[in-house]
Amino acid sequence: MFNPLNLLRKAPEKPESFIALDFGTTSTKAFIFSLDEKVQLRGQGQGTPKEAVEQAVTQAGVKPQQAVVGIGGQNAWCLTTTVRFNRPEPEKKIEAAEIKKLNEQVFKTALMQATPQMSQFLGDLGLTLQLIDSEVLYYKLDGKVYPPTNSPRGEIGRVLESSIFTAYSPTTYLEQLSLTLKELDLNLWAVCSLMAILTKALANNNPLDFNAIILDVGGRVTDVAVVFGGGIWGSRPLPLGGETFTLALTKHLGTDREEAEKKKIAFANHQLRDEEVLRIKEGIKPAVELWSSGVESALSDFEGIKTFPRRLILTGGGAHLEELKEGLATYPLMRTLPFTSPPLVEVRTDVGPWNMKLVARDILSGEDNAT
Repeated sequence: MFNPLNLLRKAPEKPESFIALDFGTTSTKAFIFSLDEKVQLRGQGQGTPKEAVEQAVTQAGVKPQQAVVGIGGQNAWCLTTTVRFNRPEPEKKIEAAEIKKLNEQVFKTALMQATPQMSQFLGDLGLTLQLIDSEVLYYKLDGKVYPPTNSPRGEIGRVLESSIFTAYSPTTYLEQLSLTLKELDLNLWAVCSLMAILTKALANNNPLDFNAIILDVGGRVTDVAVVFGGGIWGSRPLPLGGETFTLALTKHLGTDREEAEKKKIAFANHQLRDEEVLRIKEGIKPAVELWSSGVESALSDFEGIKTFPRRLILTGGGAHLEELKEGLATYPLMRTLPFTSPPLVEVRTDVGPWNMKLVARDILSGEDNAT
């Protein structure tokens, strides 16, 4: 995993502990951890950036100086780009410089694709992007697949291919992020795509067999990603999240946002009386239909997919609402999208920003394979 912003960090090569930060659309989550399995270090917090860090530090009893930051929602644009190169001298052995040049072309192509896509979505034609995350998914030589850790260097062949996952973020957002970390007295040790972390955690060390649509339901945004063979084909931020259902309840119950949020959480945790349950279900039904329709629209925006994965995974804070699973399972996605059989929806709330320890582990173990 390659992070250009790592070049800016002033940190020890192997920090003893880290603080992971997820700057969500409605609140910040902080997690403190150590990569040493023998060290029982753990702390977490949620709220404003300052509150989240202070809560995590209080629980852990220590404040790490090195921060691993996960970026998602409208601030991260993920895609996989593949470039094929017809070698003019196929009988000549492939050298490292040739593979590096091919990968550089992949990055250039990916940026050319991501910039207009994200600019259009955010409504900012002057948007400039910076690479925040990348990972080689595979190499191919004359159709033979090589894993990222074993490139075809030293082999001979005509058609060389490289497929790389990349994630980009607006430069303005990264500058704002730098200021926030300075206010929190933290050093930026690594930055990563939250969707990439979710994908890695869900794949559970079997990336080649992992094909799925991931729906990460956050506060104001649902990240929609399509994954093939453990690689993110692409992701789109859907501007509908947990707040959508809270606002629907505010109107339906005739109450304020704080009370509606409490009712929503109690409903998700099965803590309401039967008559209240029916009222909440009635109140969020239109929002669930709107959200399901939004998922369909986001998926239809992906180009070049002949068949979508049948597996749909709901995760994130909003995934606790069972109505989302039920609504998505009954929504006629096959009406407009290329599914070969009815999608199967599952809920996974055991993965999340705390899995950002995977980033630190990968970097320390030298898995910077996209350079």
